[in-house]
Amino acid sequence: MRPVATLALCLLISVGAFSQIQINGSYFNVSRPSGGPVVTGDILELRAVIGVPSGTTITNLYYTDVVPTGTSFISGTLSVVTNEDVVVPAIANTGTYSDAADADRGQISGSNITIYMGDGATSSAGGTVTGGTTKPMFYNSASILMVAYQVTVTAATNASIITAGTFHYTSGGTAKTTNVTANTMTVSKPYNCGATSASNLLTDETNGTFGSGTTQNRSTSSSNVTGFTKTNLTSGAPVDGQYSIVDNTSPTLYTGSTPASGDKVFSVWDVLGDHTGSSTGTGNAPAASGASGGYLLAVNASYAPAVVFHSVISGLTPHNMYTLSVWIRNLCPTCGSNPNANASSGTPGVQPNLGVNFAGANYYSSGNIAYSGAWVQKSFTFQNGGGTSAALDIRNNAPGGGGNDWALDDISLTQCLVLLPVGLQSFTGKASPDGIRLRWETAFASHIQHFDVERSTDGSHFYTIGQVIAFPDSTSYSYTDALLPSDGGTFIYRLHILDLDGAPSYSNVLRVSTGTSAGGLTTRLLPNPTHSTSTLSLQGADAEQTQVSVWSMAGALIWSRSVTLPGGGSTDIQLPELARGIYVVKTTQGTASTVNRLIVE
Repeated sequence: MRPVATLALCLLISVGAFSQIQINGSYFNVSRPSGGPVVTGDILELRAVIGVPSGTTITNLYYTDVVPTGTSFISGTLSVVTNEDVVVPAIANTGTYSDAADADRGQISGSNITIYMGDGATSSAGGTVTGGTTKPMFYNSASILMVAYQVTVTAATNASIITAGTFHYTSGGTAKTTNVTANTMTVSKPYNCGATSASNLLTDETNGTFGSGTTQNRSTSSSNVTGFTKTNLTSGAPVDGQYSIVDNTSPTLYTGSTPASGDKVFSVWDVLGDHTGSSTGTGNAPAASGASGGYLLAVNASYAPAVVFHSVISGLTPHNMYTLSVWIRNLCPTCGSNPNANASSGTPGVQPNLGVNFAGANYYSSGNIAYSGAWVQKSFTFQNGGGTSAALDIRNNAPGGGGNDWALDDISLTQCLVLLPVGLQSFTGKASPDGIRLRWETAFASHIQHFDVERSTDGSHFYTIGQVIAFPDSTSYSYTDALLPSDGGTFIYRLHILDLDGAPSYSNVLRVSTGTSAGGLTTRLLPNPTHSTSTLSLQGADAEQTQVSVWSMAGALIWSRSVTLPGGGSTDIQLPELARGIYVVKTTQGTASTVNRLIVE
């Protein structure tokens, strides 16, 4: 059920102004309110916002859309709501509508949606909106209306869903149609990254930290912040559609623990410093006047959703896993506006919600970030396509106007390293005349009950095909999958490892193809454990470029080498001398890879 708002009058805060109608779209993942990718079966609320500024009047307003391919419309979800996504009974311009072409303002015929909006709208004609007067309003500054409906994702993993929609209205006697900017969402699945590289591939804005300085307001604007205007932070700025880069969010440079209303932007924003160097939600103390401090990006979101931060990332490895991480803080506990009056509501207002686009497609949304008085880390792992560079866009995924004020810091994009469970040193496979032969080695097996061998054809659904008992004095194991289709194909394997105490863990995922083109890359480290160095033996490799790299358990790249191997034979690669510790040796050939754990005693 959609929330219904109750209104309370409170403090009047300063508001911004804009001169043009703002239109754009966004979405909310109902199935993942705390954030995540778009997954098959998820319920999405698709939204389209129109903001009409004070002094502007439009007539005959209505909205049309087509339910996106790859989704299924959920009956009874057509609505027009406030920017806080609520229906206000006292405001006739908000409401939930039936699917049929009946007496209310909305309808869906097949996949075609039509909703009539504004004062005087009927079931067949649009009405009038006068900015700052027509409700729902944002003080006397604007009127903001949001169309919303829900769908279920039916598209398969890696498919695309394209959302759009069109607002129709008359302005100055001229009929106009304005399309919502199309948004392409890539259907993915939740990935978990065991560890990441220490190298941040995002180098813009001082590796995503926005740098540091001795002045409260950084003098230079950011070429990476798009669609927003830079301004110095003051008691009444930044307003909607503006940003500041600061080391202290207090207009009076307050540094204590009990700021008065006069020490806060709009009398309500939190007073804080940046987050760089902190690993918790507390962050850093705000910098004193003249002192050196790290900068953060403070954003007062525009009325319509828009891209905030843009960067082009290079140095990517095709088909590898990457993790994006950002720290964000909801700045305002009471920034909500009363949509029925020229006043504050005394509520938090619109909650920040960020979307992340990579290579032009949306992969993730953060979910609504409720006010907590602390920094929140949001991160997700995704698989890169075939390119070595791609555009990264962090998008304001919620409407502005009363809330949606937030700080951003410490943006990083790192390569995800797939680490093996403790005790497992290698897991490899190769096609043979008898089937697919899987081999794995352990440093010790005294704590393991058994290994379940699991197989999949799509990488999502695994089935147990066999079980191998672990013995305390054994370190080498094998299993042959002989029950394969006669026409062959590519099969995906993993080990489900069960400890004596019942704790489960999984190996890396292994892809093996049958037939004459199968590479069957097998790797082995000898000696292992070692006292200084080891030799990596590669067997049955294809004649193509192969990348070998050594990583610390903290995710730092220690050593790498690219070699071209002779097809079908074996090659030994001498690894460098290493200090005492545990390392990960990763071998990648094309889209296939193996991971070995190396112990240096």
